[in-house]
Amino acid sequence: MARCLLVGISLGSVVSCTVLTLSSVLLAYAVTSVQPEAYMDEIFHVRQSLSYLSGNWSSWDNKITTPPGTYVLFVVFYRIGAWLHILPVSPNMIHFRCFSALVSTLNYYVLSLIIPRLTGKHPQMLSLVLSTNPVLFFFSAMYYTDQCALFFLLSTVYFSLRSWRFPSAIACACGIAVRQTNVVWLLFSLGVIASNHVGEVLFGNHKSANSPTWIKMLLHSVARQPWKFIYTALVGCLTCYCHLIVALLFVLFVFWNGGIVLGDRSAHRAVLHIPQLWYFCMFCSACTPISFGLFVLRFLERYRRLALKTTLKFVVYVCLFLILVCFIVLTQAHLSFVHPYLLADNRHYTFYIWRRVINRTPLVHYSFSVVYALCFVYWLSRLFPSRAMSFQAFVEHTAIVLCTCACLIPAHLLEFRYFLLPYTIWRLYSSEKPSYLLVELVLNFVVIVVTVYLFLVRPFYWTSEPGVLQRFMW
Repeated sequence: MARCLLVGISLGSVVSCTVLTLSSVLLAYAVTSVQPEAYMDEIFHVRQSLSYLSGNWSSWDNKITTPPGTYVLFVVFYRIGAWLHILPVSPNMIHFRCFSALVSTLNYYVLSLIIPRLTGKHPQMLSLVLSTNPVLFFFSAMYYTDQCALFFLLSTVYFSLRSWRFPSAIACACGIAVRQTNVVWLLFSLGVIASNHVGEVLFGNHKSANSPTWIKMLLHSVARQPWKFIYTALVGCLTCYCHLIVALLFVLFVFWNGGIVLGDRSAHRAVLHIPQLWYFCMFCSACTPISFGLFVLRFLERYRRLALKTTLKFVVYVCLFLILVCFIVLTQAHLSFVHPYLLADNRHYTFYIWRRVINRTPLVHYSFSVVYALCFVYWLSRLFPSRAMSFQAFVEHTAIVLCTCACLIPAHLLEFRYFLLPYTIWRLYSSEKPSYLLVELVLNFVVIVVTVYLFLVRPFYWTSEPGVLQRFMW
Protein backbone atom coordinates (compact mmCIF):
# COMPACT_ATOMS: atom_id res chain seq x y z
CA MET A 1 0.00 0.00 0.00
CA ALA A 2 2.81 2.41 0.91
CA ARG A 3 4.54 1.67 -2.39
CA CYS A 4 1.30 2.42 -4.29
CA LEU A 5 1.08 5.81 -2.59
CA LEU A 6 4.54 6.74 -3.89
CA VAL A 7 4.06 5.56 -7.47
CA GLY A 8 3.81 8.24 -10.13
CA ILE A 9 5.61 11.04 -8.25
CA SER A 10 7.43 12.98 -10.96
CA LEU A 11 9.73 15.98 -10.84
CA GLY A 12 6.93 18.13 -12.22
CA SER A 13 4.62 17.04 -9.40
CA VAL A 14 7.27 17.82 -6.80
CA VAL A 15 7.87 21.28 -8.27
CA SER A 16 4.13 22.04 -8.52
CA CYS A 17 3.54 20.77 -5.00
CA THR A 18 6.41 22.89 -3.65
CA VAL A 19 5.17 26.03 -5.40
CA LEU A 20 1.64 25.43 -4.13
CA THR A 21 2.85 24.89 -0.56
CA LEU A 22 5.01 28.01 -0.57
CA SER A 23 2.18 30.07 -2.06
CA SER A 24 -0.29 28.87 0.59
CA VAL A 25 2.16 29.47 3.44
CA LEU A 26 3.06 32.94 2.13
CA LEU A 27 -0.64 33.76 1.84
CA ALA A 28 -1.14 32.58 5.43
CA TYR A 29 1.67 34.90 6.57
CA ALA A 30 0.22 37.78 4.52
CA VAL A 31 -3.22 37.24 6.06
CA THR A 32 -1.74 37.05 9.56
CA SER A 33 0.28 40.24 9.02
CA VAL A 34 -2.92 42.29 8.62
CA GLN A 35 -5.27 40.05 10.62
CA PRO A 36 -3.22 38.67 13.54
CA GLU A 37 -6.36 37.65 15.40
CA ALA A 38 -8.83 34.95 14.40
CA TYR A 39 -11.38 36.20 11.86
CA MET A 40 -15.05 35.22 11.51
CA ASP A 41 -15.52 31.44 11.94
CA GLU A 42 -11.85 31.07 12.87
CA ILE A 43 -12.76 32.53 16.26
CA PHE A 44 -14.78 29.43 17.17
CA HIS A 45 -12.39 26.95 15.53
CA VAL A 46 -9.30 28.37 17.25
CA ARG A 47 -10.99 28.60 20.64
CA GLN A 48 -12.10 24.96 20.46
CA SER A 49 -8.65 23.80 19.32
CA LEU A 50 -6.96 25.66 22.18
CA SER A 51 -9.38 24.04 24.60
CA TYR A 52 -8.37 20.59 23.31
CA LEU A 53 -4.68 21.52 23.42
CA SER A 54 -5.04 22.38 27.09
CA GLY A 55 -6.50 18.92 27.71
CA ASN A 56 -10.08 20.05 28.18
CA TRP A 57 -11.73 17.48 25.91
CA SER A 58 -15.17 17.73 27.51
CA SER A 59 -15.86 21.38 26.60
CA TRP A 60 -17.77 22.31 23.46
CA ASP A 61 -18.57 25.69 21.94
CA ASN A 62 -22.28 25.71 21.14
CA LYS A 63 -21.65 28.04 18.18
CA ILE A 64 -19.82 25.24 16.35
CA THR A 65 -22.17 23.06 14.31
CA THR A 66 -19.66 20.61 12.76
CA PRO A 67 -17.81 17.69 14.43
CA PRO A 68 -14.37 18.21 16.02
CA GLY A 69 -12.30 16.21 13.53
CA THR A 70 -10.28 19.20 12.29
CA TYR A 71 -9.44 20.28 15.83
CA VAL A 72 -8.35 16.79 16.88
CA LEU A 73 -6.16 16.52 13.79
CA PHE A 74 -4.58 19.90 14.53
CA VAL A 75 -3.90 18.90 18.15
CA VAL A 76 -2.17 15.69 17.03
CA PHE A 77 -0.14 17.58 14.42
CA TYR A 78 0.82 20.34 16.84
CA ARG A 79 1.76 18.11 19.74
CA ILE A 80 4.03 16.06 17.49
CA GLY A 81 5.67 19.29 16.30
CA ALA A 82 6.07 20.56 19.87
CA TRP A 83 7.49 17.19 21.00
CA LEU A 84 10.08 17.40 18.21
CA HIS A 85 10.83 21.01 19.30
CA ILE A 86 9.84 22.26 15.85
CA LEU A 87 6.91 24.25 17.21
CA PRO A 88 6.54 26.33 20.40
CA VAL A 89 4.57 25.06 23.37
CA SER A 90 1.58 27.31 22.59
CA PRO A 91 0.40 27.98 19.03
CA ASN A 92 0.02 31.38 17.41
CA MET A 93 -2.53 32.26 14.75
CA ILE A 94 0.00 31.55 12.00
CA HIS A 95 0.29 27.92 13.11
CA PHE A 96 -3.44 27.36 12.67
CA ARG A 97 -3.41 28.89 9.20
CA CYS A 98 -0.26 27.07 8.10
CA PHE A 99 -1.96 23.83 9.15
CA SER A 100 -4.59 24.48 6.47
CA ALA A 101 -1.82 25.27 3.98
CA LEU A 102 -0.14 21.91 4.67
CA VAL A 103 -3.43 20.04 4.27
CA SER A 104 -3.93 21.79 0.91
CA THR A 105 -0.57 20.32 -0.13
CA LEU A 106 -1.81 16.85 0.80
CA ASN A 107 -4.91 17.49 -1.29
CA TYR A 108 -2.76 18.25 -4.32
CA TYR A 109 -0.84 15.03 -3.75
CA VAL A 110 -3.98 12.86 -3.45
CA LEU A 111 -5.46 14.54 -6.54
CA SER A 112 -2.33 13.61 -8.49
CA LEU A 113 -2.87 9.98 -7.42
CA ILE A 114 -6.56 9.89 -8.34
CA ILE A 115 -6.52 11.53 -11.78
CA PRO A 116 -4.32 8.88 -13.52
CA ARG A 117 -6.80 6.22 -12.37
CA LEU A 118 -9.74 8.10 -13.90
CA THR A 119 -9.22 10.25 -16.97
CA GLY A 120 -5.46 9.72 -16.87
CA LYS A 121 -4.99 13.02 -18.67
CA HIS A 122 -2.74 15.86 -17.47
CA PRO A 123 -2.76 14.91 -13.77
CA GLN A 124 -0.29 17.62 -12.73
CA MET A 125 -2.11 20.43 -14.51
CA LEU A 126 -5.59 19.36 -13.39
CA SER A 127 -4.39 18.87 -9.80
CA LEU A 128 -2.93 22.37 -9.84
CA VAL A 129 -6.09 23.88 -11.35
CA LEU A 130 -8.31 22.22 -8.73
CA SER A 131 -5.97 23.13 -5.87
CA THR A 132 -5.88 26.78 -6.96
CA ASN A 133 -9.62 27.15 -7.28
CA PRO A 134 -10.01 30.69 -5.88
CA VAL A 135 -12.46 29.68 -3.16
CA LEU A 136 -10.52 26.60 -2.06
CA PHE A 137 -7.12 28.29 -2.26
CA PHE A 138 -8.28 31.22 -0.12
CA PHE A 139 -9.18 28.80 2.67
CA SER A 140 -5.74 27.20 2.49
CA ALA A 141 -4.66 30.30 4.44
CA MET A 142 -7.59 30.34 6.89
CA TYR A 143 -8.29 27.94 9.75
CA TYR A 144 -11.53 26.49 8.38
CA THR A 145 -12.67 22.88 7.95
CA ASP A 146 -12.79 22.86 4.13
CA GLN A 147 -9.28 21.59 3.41
CA CYS A 148 -9.56 18.72 5.90
CA ALA A 149 -13.02 17.76 4.65
CA LEU A 150 -11.71 17.65 1.08
CA PHE A 151 -8.63 15.65 2.09
CA PHE A 152 -10.65 12.84 3.63
CA LEU A 153 -13.11 12.82 0.74
CA LEU A 154 -10.27 12.54 -1.79
CA SER A 155 -8.68 9.79 0.30
CA THR A 156 -12.01 7.95 0.32
CA VAL A 157 -12.23 8.21 -3.47
CA TYR A 158 -8.65 7.02 -3.99
CA PHE A 159 -9.03 3.99 -1.72
CA SER A 160 -12.40 3.16 -3.29
CA LEU A 161 -10.93 3.23 -6.80
CA ARG A 162 -8.34 0.72 -5.65
CA SER A 163 -11.07 -1.36 -3.92
CA TRP A 164 -9.32 -0.97 -0.57
CA ARG A 165 -12.45 -1.33 1.51
CA PHE A 166 -11.17 -0.85 5.05
CA PRO A 167 -8.99 2.23 4.36
CA SER A 168 -11.84 3.70 2.33
CA ALA A 169 -14.29 3.27 5.21
CA ILE A 170 -11.81 4.73 7.71
CA ALA A 171 -11.20 7.77 5.49
CA CYS A 172 -14.95 8.21 5.10
CA ALA A 173 -15.45 8.02 8.87
CA CYS A 174 -12.72 10.63 9.38
CA GLY A 175 -14.42 12.83 6.78
CA ILE A 176 -17.71 12.59 8.68
CA ALA A 177 -15.81 13.53 11.85
CA VAL A 178 -14.80 16.75 10.09
CA ARG A 179 -18.13 17.57 8.41
CA GLN A 180 -21.43 15.68 8.71
CA THR A 181 -22.43 16.12 5.07
CA ASN A 182 -19.48 13.93 4.08
CA VAL A 183 -21.71 11.00 5.02
CA VAL A 184 -23.49 11.29 1.66
CA TRP A 185 -20.21 10.43 -0.08
CA LEU A 186 -20.35 7.10 1.70
CA LEU A 187 -22.92 6.19 -0.98
CA PHE A 188 -20.42 7.12 -3.67
CA SER A 189 -17.66 5.01 -2.14
CA LEU A 190 -20.07 2.11 -1.74
CA GLY A 191 -21.17 2.49 -5.37
CA VAL A 192 -17.60 2.49 -6.69
CA ILE A 193 -16.60 -0.69 -4.85
CA ALA A 194 -19.90 -2.58 -5.16
CA SER A 195 -20.33 -1.81 -8.88
CA ASN A 196 -16.88 -3.26 -9.54
CA HIS A 197 -17.92 -6.52 -7.84
CA VAL A 198 -21.32 -6.64 -9.59
CA GLY A 199 -19.71 -5.90 -12.96
CA GLU A 200 -17.22 -8.75 -12.57
CA VAL A 201 -19.90 -11.27 -11.57
CA LEU A 202 -22.59 -10.32 -14.10
CA PHE A 203 -20.52 -9.25 -17.09
CA GLY A 204 -17.15 -10.96 -16.59
CA ASN A 205 -14.82 -9.98 -19.42
CA HIS A 206 -17.49 -7.60 -20.75
CA LYS A 207 -17.61 -5.37 -17.67
CA SER A 208 -15.85 -2.59 -19.60
CA ALA A 209 -18.29 -2.84 -22.51
CA ASN A 210 -20.23 0.24 -23.59
CA SER A 211 -23.75 0.92 -22.37
CA PRO A 212 -25.77 -0.76 -25.18
CA THR A 213 -23.90 -4.01 -24.51
CA TRP A 214 -24.06 -4.10 -20.72
CA ILE A 215 -27.68 -2.89 -20.66
CA LYS A 216 -28.68 -5.84 -22.87
CA MET A 217 -26.67 -8.23 -20.70
CA LEU A 218 -28.17 -6.74 -17.53
CA LEU A 219 -31.75 -7.00 -18.82
CA HIS A 220 -31.07 -10.55 -19.99
CA SER A 221 -29.67 -11.48 -16.57
CA VAL A 222 -32.60 -9.91 -14.70
CA ALA A 223 -35.15 -11.58 -16.99
CA ARG A 224 -33.60 -15.05 -16.75
CA GLN A 225 -32.28 -15.06 -13.16
CA PRO A 226 -33.73 -12.15 -11.18
CA TRP A 227 -32.72 -13.68 -7.85
CA LYS A 228 -29.12 -13.97 -9.01
CA PHE A 229 -29.07 -10.27 -9.82
CA ILE A 230 -30.51 -9.36 -6.41
CA TYR A 231 -28.11 -11.75 -4.66
CA THR A 232 -25.12 -10.34 -6.56
CA ALA A 233 -26.11 -6.76 -5.72
CA LEU A 234 -26.55 -7.64 -2.03
CA VAL A 235 -23.23 -9.47 -1.90
CA GLY A 236 -21.58 -6.49 -3.59
CA CYS A 237 -22.91 -4.22 -0.86
CA LEU A 238 -22.07 -6.66 1.93
CA THR A 239 -18.46 -6.84 0.75
CA CYS A 240 -18.39 -3.21 1.90
CA TYR A 241 -19.42 -4.15 5.44
CA CYS A 242 -16.97 -1.59 6.83
CA HIS A 243 -18.92 1.16 5.07
CA LEU A 244 -22.19 -0.24 6.39
CA ILE A 245 -20.77 -0.16 9.93
CA VAL A 246 -19.79 3.50 9.46
CA ALA A 247 -23.30 4.26 8.17
CA LEU A 248 -24.86 2.47 11.16
CA LEU A 249 -22.66 4.40 13.60
CA PHE A 250 -23.69 7.66 11.96
CA VAL A 251 -27.39 6.76 12.26
CA LEU A 252 -26.85 5.98 15.96
CA PHE A 253 -25.10 9.33 16.38
CA VAL A 254 -28.05 11.16 14.78
CA PHE A 255 -30.47 9.43 17.16
CA TRP A 256 -28.24 10.18 20.15
CA ASN A 257 -27.71 13.80 19.13
CA GLY A 258 -31.32 14.38 18.14
CA GLY A 259 -30.30 15.55 14.67
CA ILE A 260 -27.36 15.92 12.31
CA VAL A 261 -26.25 19.40 13.40
CA LEU A 262 -24.16 19.89 16.53
CA GLY A 263 -24.49 23.00 18.69
CA ASP A 264 -26.85 25.81 17.70
CA ARG A 265 -29.29 24.44 15.10
CA SER A 266 -31.39 27.57 14.66
CA ALA A 267 -29.24 28.85 11.77
CA HIS A 268 -28.65 25.46 10.15
CA ARG A 269 -32.01 23.81 9.69
CA ALA A 270 -32.45 21.48 6.72
CA VAL A 271 -34.82 22.63 3.96
CA LEU A 272 -35.80 21.46 0.48
CA HIS A 273 -33.67 24.06 -1.28
CA ILE A 274 -33.63 22.77 -4.87
CA PRO A 275 -32.27 26.07 -6.31
CA GLN A 276 -28.99 25.25 -4.54
CA LEU A 277 -28.42 22.77 -7.37
CA TRP A 278 -28.88 25.53 -9.96
CA TYR A 279 -26.45 27.83 -8.12
CA PHE A 280 -23.96 24.97 -7.94
CA CYS A 281 -24.22 24.24 -11.68
CA MET A 282 -23.64 27.92 -12.40
CA PHE A 283 -20.59 27.81 -10.10
CA CYS A 284 -19.25 24.80 -12.05
CA SER A 285 -19.82 26.63 -15.34
CA ALA A 286 -18.07 29.77 -14.08
CA CYS A 287 -15.07 27.68 -12.98
CA THR A 288 -14.79 26.10 -16.46
CA PRO A 289 -15.49 29.12 -18.70
CA ILE A 290 -13.90 27.84 -21.92
CA SER A 291 -15.67 24.48 -21.85
CA PHE A 292 -18.97 26.06 -20.88
CA GLY A 293 -18.73 28.71 -23.61
CA LEU A 294 -18.02 26.07 -26.26
CA PHE A 295 -20.86 23.92 -24.90
CA VAL A 296 -23.32 26.82 -25.32
CA LEU A 297 -22.13 27.39 -28.90
CA ARG A 298 -22.49 23.69 -29.74
CA PHE A 299 -25.87 23.62 -28.01
CA LEU A 300 -27.19 26.50 -30.14
CA GLU A 301 -25.64 25.09 -33.31
CA ARG A 302 -27.28 21.72 -32.69
CA TYR A 303 -30.69 23.36 -32.29
CA ARG A 304 -30.12 25.37 -35.46
CA ARG A 305 -29.31 22.24 -37.45
CA LEU A 306 -32.31 20.39 -36.03
CA ALA A 307 -34.56 23.28 -37.02
CA LEU A 308 -33.29 23.06 -40.60
CA LYS A 309 -33.36 19.26 -40.95
CA THR A 310 -35.85 17.54 -38.64
CA THR A 311 -38.64 19.78 -37.46
CA LEU A 312 -40.24 17.18 -35.18
CA LYS A 313 -37.01 16.43 -33.34
CA PHE A 314 -36.37 20.16 -32.99
CA VAL A 315 -39.83 20.69 -31.45
CA VAL A 316 -39.28 17.79 -29.02
CA TYR A 317 -35.88 19.16 -27.90
CA VAL A 318 -37.26 22.68 -27.49
CA CYS A 319 -40.19 21.37 -25.46
CA LEU A 320 -37.87 19.38 -23.20
CA PHE A 321 -35.69 22.43 -22.60
CA LEU A 322 -38.74 24.61 -21.90
CA ILE A 323 -40.06 22.03 -19.44
CA LEU A 324 -36.72 22.19 -17.62
CA VAL A 325 -36.85 26.00 -17.57
CA CYS A 326 -40.43 25.94 -16.24
CA PHE A 327 -39.42 23.49 -13.52
CA ILE A 328 -36.56 25.78 -12.50
CA VAL A 329 -38.92 28.77 -12.43
CA LEU A 330 -41.27 26.85 -10.13
CA THR A 331 -38.44 25.93 -7.77
CA GLN A 332 -37.30 29.56 -7.77
CA ALA A 333 -40.81 30.69 -6.90
CA HIS A 334 -41.72 28.12 -4.25
CA LEU A 335 -38.53 26.40 -3.04
CA SER A 336 -36.06 29.27 -2.87
CA PHE A 337 -34.89 30.06 0.67
CA VAL A 338 -32.95 33.18 1.62
CA HIS A 339 -30.90 32.71 4.78
CA PRO A 340 -30.71 35.74 7.12
CA TYR A 341 -26.89 35.52 6.98
CA LEU A 342 -26.99 36.00 3.20
CA LEU A 343 -28.86 39.30 3.59
CA ALA A 344 -27.05 40.58 6.67
CA ASP A 345 -23.34 39.81 6.26
CA ASN A 346 -21.74 42.11 3.67
CA ARG A 347 -18.29 40.62 4.25
CA HIS A 348 -19.09 37.72 1.92
CA TYR A 349 -19.11 37.99 -1.88
CA THR A 350 -22.36 36.02 -1.97
CA PHE A 351 -24.04 39.02 -0.31
CA TYR A 352 -23.25 41.17 -3.37
CA ILE A 353 -23.83 38.43 -5.94
CA TRP A 354 -27.28 37.78 -4.52
CA ARG A 355 -28.39 41.41 -4.09
CA ARG A 356 -26.82 42.94 -7.19
CA VAL A 357 -26.94 40.08 -9.69
CA ILE A 358 -29.20 37.10 -8.98
CA ASN A 359 -31.94 38.90 -7.07
CA ARG A 360 -31.53 42.40 -8.46
CA THR A 361 -35.19 42.52 -9.60
CA PRO A 362 -37.92 39.86 -9.86
CA LEU A 363 -37.49 39.87 -13.66
CA VAL A 364 -33.74 39.26 -13.38
CA HIS A 365 -34.31 36.63 -10.70
CA TYR A 366 -36.54 34.52 -12.95
CA SER A 367 -34.61 35.31 -16.14
CA PHE A 368 -31.69 33.45 -14.64
CA SER A 369 -33.75 30.26 -15.02
CA VAL A 370 -32.60 29.98 -18.65
CA VAL A 371 -28.97 30.32 -17.52
CA TYR A 372 -29.51 27.73 -14.80
CA ALA A 373 -31.01 25.34 -17.35
CA LEU A 374 -27.99 25.68 -19.64
CA CYS A 375 -25.61 25.23 -16.72
CA PHE A 376 -27.50 22.16 -15.49
CA VAL A 377 -27.46 20.50 -18.92
CA TYR A 378 -23.75 21.34 -19.21
CA TRP A 379 -23.03 19.84 -15.78
CA LEU A 380 -24.84 16.62 -16.67
CA SER A 381 -23.28 16.43 -20.14
CA ARG A 382 -19.82 16.41 -18.60
CA LEU A 383 -20.76 13.41 -16.47
CA PHE A 384 -22.61 11.58 -19.25
CA PRO A 385 -20.81 12.68 -22.44
CA SER A 386 -21.98 9.74 -24.56
CA ARG A 387 -23.95 6.50 -24.52
CA ALA A 388 -20.75 4.47 -24.68
CA MET A 389 -20.25 4.20 -20.91
CA SER A 390 -19.22 1.12 -18.99
CA PHE A 391 -21.45 -0.20 -16.22
CA GLN A 392 -19.09 0.93 -13.48
CA ALA A 393 -18.69 4.41 -14.99
CA PHE A 394 -22.47 4.77 -15.22
CA VAL A 395 -22.92 3.77 -11.57
CA GLU A 396 -20.14 6.09 -10.40
CA HIS A 397 -21.42 9.09 -12.35
CA THR A 398 -25.00 8.46 -11.23
CA ALA A 399 -23.75 8.29 -7.64
CA ILE A 400 -22.06 11.68 -8.13
CA VAL A 401 -25.39 13.21 -9.18
CA LEU A 402 -27.24 11.68 -6.22
CA CYS A 403 -24.55 12.61 -3.69
CA THR A 404 -24.34 16.17 -5.01
CA CYS A 405 -28.10 16.61 -4.64
CA ALA A 406 -28.09 15.07 -1.16
CA CYS A 407 -25.19 17.28 -0.13
CA LEU A 408 -26.50 20.61 -1.42
CA ILE A 409 -30.31 20.63 -1.57
CA PRO A 410 -30.87 20.46 2.23
CA ALA A 411 -28.55 23.45 2.79
CA HIS A 412 -30.39 26.65 3.68
CA LEU A 413 -27.47 29.05 3.17
CA LEU A 414 -26.00 29.95 -0.23
CA GLU A 415 -22.29 29.46 0.47
CA PHE A 416 -19.60 28.79 -2.14
CA ARG A 417 -17.61 26.70 0.33
CA TYR A 418 -20.40 24.11 0.28
CA PHE A 419 -19.81 23.65 -3.46
CA LEU A 420 -16.12 22.75 -3.21
CA LEU A 421 -16.40 19.02 -2.51
CA PRO A 422 -19.00 18.08 -5.16
CA TYR A 423 -17.29 20.42 -7.64
CA THR A 424 -13.92 18.70 -7.15
CA ILE A 425 -15.43 15.23 -7.61
CA TRP A 426 -17.26 16.42 -10.74
CA ARG A 427 -13.99 17.70 -12.22
CA LEU A 428 -12.19 14.45 -11.45
CA TYR A 429 -14.70 12.52 -13.55
CA SER A 430 -14.67 14.85 -16.56
CA SER A 431 -11.70 15.37 -18.86
CA GLU A 432 -10.38 18.70 -20.10
CA LYS A 433 -7.96 19.83 -22.80
CA PRO A 434 -4.58 21.11 -21.53
CA SER A 435 -5.03 24.48 -23.23
CA TYR A 436 -8.34 24.96 -21.38
CA LEU A 437 -6.66 24.00 -18.11
CA LEU A 438 -3.94 26.56 -18.72
CA VAL A 439 -6.55 29.29 -19.25
CA GLU A 440 -8.31 28.19 -16.06
CA LEU A 441 -5.04 28.35 -14.14
CA VAL A 442 -4.42 31.91 -15.34
CA LEU A 443 -7.98 32.94 -14.47
CA ASN A 444 -7.61 31.32 -11.04
CA PHE A 445 -4.47 33.37 -10.47
CA VAL A 446 -6.21 36.60 -11.49
CA VAL A 447 -9.20 35.98 -9.21
CA ILE A 448 -6.91 34.99 -6.33
CA VAL A 449 -4.89 38.20 -6.70
CA VAL A 450 -8.04 40.35 -6.75
CA THR A 451 -9.71 38.64 -3.77
CA VAL A 452 -6.51 38.59 -1.70
CA TYR A 453 -5.97 42.28 -2.50
CA LEU A 454 -9.49 43.10 -1.32
CA PHE A 455 -8.98 41.12 1.88
CA LEU A 456 -5.58 42.59 2.71
CA VAL A 457 -5.80 46.17 1.46
CA ARG A 458 -9.49 47.15 1.39
CA PRO A 459 -10.92 46.60 4.87
CA PHE A 460 -13.94 48.55 6.08
CA TYR A 461 -15.83 49.31 9.28
CA TRP A 462 -19.29 48.56 10.57
CA THR A 463 -21.04 51.37 12.39
CA SER A 464 -22.20 48.77 14.92
CA GLU A 465 -18.57 47.79 15.68
CA PRO A 466 -16.45 50.97 15.47
CA GLY A 467 -12.71 50.40 15.45
CA VAL A 468 -13.02 46.76 14.34
CA LEU A 469 -11.80 46.08 10.80
CA GLN A 470 -14.03 43.96 8.56
CA ARG A 471 -12.67 42.24 5.46
CA PHE A 472 -14.11 40.86 2.23
CA MET A 473 -13.89 37.10 1.77
CA TRP A 474 -15.62 34.17 0.10
